[in-house]
Amino acid sequence: MGKLGKKYLKVLHQQAWESYRFEDNLRWSRFQTTSVVEGAFLYAAYVGNIEPFKALLITIIGSVLVLIISLLAIKDGIDADYFSNLAQRFEYEMGFKRELSGAWFIYFRGKYLMWVAIIIINLFNVLVVTDKCP
Repeated sequence: MGKLGKKYLKVLHQQAWESYRFEDNLRWSRFQTTSVVEGAFLYAAYVGNIEPFKALLITIIGSVLVLIISLLAIKDGIDADYFSNLAQRFEYEMGFKRELSGAWFIYFRGKYLMWVAIIIINLFNVLVVTDKCP
């Protein structure tokens, strides 16, 4: 590979990691937004002095909103993984070596823990909605 090809590959590599960081930050920002929405609707439904029908309506709307934001966070995670894989392909082409594959702790990465948290939160919201049903 010529000098121009290596320079071009390095720029693509840097851009792929920059895109990964953007998508990863977006994913975690959305996940933080779910916790704010979750806390707000739970407070309104249980602590707020409102009628049972309005509490049910707030709970349903809040649960759907949390689900939508969670799905967007998952989509951002998929996009981040794409850019991470792309950057790693560029690293391979440039001759970089990676030593982390096959490590046991790879299953405890934030992405998998976030999936578990999203599932638990949304299952909890189903219970909250059933609790608020008259």
